Amino acid sequence: MKIFGYTFSLDTSKSFTDDGVGGDVHVSRQKMRVAGDLAPEQIESTIIHETLEAINDMMKLGLVEQQICILEVGIWGALHDNGVDLSPLLKKK
Repeated sequence: MKIFGYTFSLDTSKSFTDDGVGGDVHVSRQKMRVAGDLAPEQIESTIIHETLEAINDMMKLGLVEQQICILEVGIWGALHDNGVDLSPLLKKK
């Protein structure tokens, strides 16, 4: 997956944790991890969330977690409700 021209690997081998963490992103390593045992819609939404986290970090936006969560849900909902196929995000290259 590319973010601002940088290629991030997507690792879906981890599991959802009891503390509610479904993913994380390491900008300096260009690596995104998303729990592979989530429902497909949750995986898509988590990828959007982690992409927003990366953009926030790379652009020094200063968004807090609550703002990122709100944007995640809004973006995923708008894309999903308008028939945008997000499944290519799940494919490893």
